[in-house]
Amino acid sequence: MMAYICEPGVSHEAIETALRALSLRDEAIPFLVAAPDGATDKIVAASQTMLTLFAAADLAALTARLFASTDTGAERVAEQARGLALDSAPRLERLSFALQPEAETITVLSRRIADAAHGSLYVAAMLGVGALLARRQAESAPVPESPPIPALQLDEVRQLLGARIGARTNVRFLWRTDARDTVTEITPPLADVVGTEAADILGRDFGDVAKYLDREPDGPLARAFARRETFSGVEVLWPIAGAAAAVPVGLGGLPAFDRARNFDGYRGFGVIHVDRLAASEPREFLLPEIETAPELAPPAAPEPLASLPGATAAPAPEVAAPAPASEAPPPPPAPEPVAIVSEPVEDDDEGLLSQDEATAFRAIGDVLADEVPPPPEAAGAEPAAAPPILDANAAALLDRLSLGILVSRDNIAIYANRTLLDLLGFADEDAFHAAGGMARMFNLAPNGSDAIGVRTAAGAILPARARIQAIEWDHLPATLLTLRPEDEKARGQTEQLEADLRTQKGEARELSAILDTATDGLVILDPNGRIVTLNRSGEALFGYDESEVVGQPITVLAASESQGRVLDYFEGLKTDGVASLLNDGREITGRAKQGGLIPIFMTLSRVGPAQSDPAQQKFCALFRDMTHWKKVEEELKQARQEAERTSALKSDFLAKVSHEIRTPLNAIMGFAEVIMEERFGPIGNERYRDYLRDIHTSGAHVMSLVNDLLDLSKIEAGKMDLQFVSVDVNRAISEAVGIMQPQANQARIIMRLSLAPHLPKIVADERSLRQILLNLLSNAVKFNEPGGQVIISSALTDTGTAVIRIRDTGIGMSDKDIETALEPFRQLATSRQTSGTGLGLPLTKALVEANRAFFTIKSKKDEGTFVEVAFPPARVLAE
Repeated sequence: MMAYICEPGVSHEAIETALRALSLRDEAIPFLVAAPDGATDKIVAASQTMLTLFAAADLAALTARLFASTDTGAERVAEQARGLALDSAPRLERLSFALQPEAETITVLSRRIADAAHGSLYVAAMLGVGALLARRQAESAPVPESPPIPALQLDEVRQLLGARIGARTNVRFLWRTDARDTVTEITPPLADVVGTEAADILGRDFGDVAKYLDREPDGPLARAFARRETFSGVEVLWPIAGAAAAVPVGLGGLPAFDRARNFDGYRGFGVIHVDRLAASEPREFLLPEIETAPELAPPAAPEPLASLPGATAAPAPEVAAPAPASEAPPPPPAPEPVAIVSEPVEDDDEGLLSQDEATAFRAIGDVLADEVPPPPEAAGAEPAAAPPILDANAAALLDRLSLGILVSRDNIAIYANRTLLDLLGFADEDAFHAAGGMARMFNLAPNGSDAIGVRTAAGAILPARARIQAIEWDHLPATLLTLRPEDEKARGQTEQLEADLRTQKGEARELSAILDTATDGLVILDPNGRIVTLNRSGEALFGYDESEVVGQPITVLAASESQGRVLDYFEGLKTDGVASLLNDGREITGRAKQGGLIPIFMTLSRVGPAQSDPAQQKFCALFRDMTHWKKVEEELKQARQEAERTSALKSDFLAKVSHEIRTPLNAIMGFAEVIMEERFGPIGNERYRDYLRDIHTSGAHVMSLVNDLLDLSKIEAGKMDLQFVSVDVNRAISEAVGIMQPQANQARIIMRLSLAPHLPKIVADERSLRQILLNLLSNAVKFNEPGGQVIISSALTDTGTAVIRIRDTGIGMSDKDIETALEPFRQLATSRQTSGTGLGLPLTKALVEANRAFFTIKSKKDEGTFVEVAFPPARVLAE
């Protein structure tokens, strides 16, 4: 039975029923039961742990804290008390409560049930608050006073960081969370700067970390993270462990999603601006403790910021005595940091050790691991007799290495190999300790160098590069330090190699990010055509996760009818044959994981030179989704077919109309001619004769309109019957001028010819060329003024183009008028009234283009018009 306090008159049976509704059995879980009280609710029962959690003295205070507060979590609890459906399933939510000194996120299990006495009861329990509750209880208990440990000041921190990370001003680290916002990865550079305790966020809720760094429940980092969007440049002030200092850290993150577009956590980075280190009040890293299973050992004590020799630091924790058999053995103390570190420890040995040295370094670890005896299998058992940690064979191995080896604990050297002693000029380890040991050995590196200074027995400073590693020595944690002396030339080469390596790694990361953001699917293949990598766009295109297709043949991404085409393409590219030279891609049908078919354009290419080792050669396949383009292509095809059908209908209509109009029109014109000639007797009235002439003229005009309209529709439909023959351009011009000369004389227009001698003949339809010339000359005369001129010329340009030019001094047109004149059935409004159908210029342009020539018109108001018809060299016959 769970212990609780309740209001007088409240039935214990009702409380027990409410607790059973949530299946609560753990007596330590804080809970409350609330009942309606007028317009609001009040808490009628609660556990003592609930009162402790919210620092409430009694049920009334707890009611005011949760049902009459502006706290976000409290407001939500008040809403649930009235808003939850009666007897619905239990509800589970994570709510944020403002618990001093900062907000805490708590999982709340709640339900509203029916009750005979109160109508309904609201019951809620706070889950997963064991660590928080213990801290709240500890805060309320009297704390024995202990002398405070002095915090490192700003100058001391700068000195320590200078020894730890060198002259770098910015340090980068990476972090990652899972879908539940739990930090699952944090790279070591953060702890190298702020200390292990301040960087201990692995396994913690990132929302809690954000609130701690922002110092407010809803700060910039918490808001950026809660939006589930990409963010960058969010700057926080990160405290440094054990120091009155903090350092600005710029954070950025990218949300990741699984195949179903469900949130899968964040992938992020941080930039530590060491150059902007600032003084700040010392802060402890107060986050909710991570609850672990009872049988697991508690985490190791946090590692303080490493100090220089001679600097004051917190005393190291004492090693506890062995635990009784019934208790879990305590963890060993954290490895003690080495006094000076020349550079952060990386995951590999690149840039510091040669290949031989790296092999030897790993051999040291193997020897040490083999020499450490296993712990007793049962608590209380007698430890087995073990050989010395370093026997003669191991000593001989370590002494012959070209690296200096130093094992230390608590800043005291407990082993040094012969190479290190010779490097420093000491006869043995006793002489090394007598001269001051590690406190005298190390010296700060010169400015701008990441090497450390090592003081020899003679007092000289020897530049060297160092590397540290935590090991176990005599069943206790220790630090393994390796030193390699270097001259200026070797250091310069090493620095250049490291810089090149960093550049190449950065470029590789950038290329990987670019490939993941590309819209095309990209696959890397081995020489056998099996998939090595698949980018994110490829995963989205085919519906596969990369892990599902790695090692599979490339044909797994192709439909059965396209697999042979893909293999032929790949084999042709491998053999360096003609197919590899004509690499224009292939259209294939892809197959999605769900079984759908995807139209794809596939391009294969080599990765690296073709002369490389065939066994190491790789290939890149690029897949572009053609679904959209296929849809557009189909729509264009349908639109073209519809246009062709419409044009054919129009041409057919015009042909039928022309046929129907010509028959009665010919009859009208024929009868008009018979009456005008008075073949069957005199007319008797002269006015009738004038009317007949008008009838005949109008009929001829209609007939011309019908013919032009039919020609224009045939040209548009591509059904104009043209007979391309050899045509003498100069002769055609002369004949057209002769026909138009009477009309020009009547309008008092001067026509002048300027024909090029020996102009080659052209390939054209002679009838349509004559019509082109007559239409252009007719317009030049019609829209001219008495006394004006029309100049007709021909020429052969330097490019071999035969041109016909007609220039007049008439009324001219503006650019807008030209656009109007080139549209069918549009006539310009001019002061000169002329007869016409509005088809002359559009028909002329269409006839020019039907003859494979080019039509150009230029004009200017009151200055005349210039028209050029150009036949390209392909239409000009050789003389």
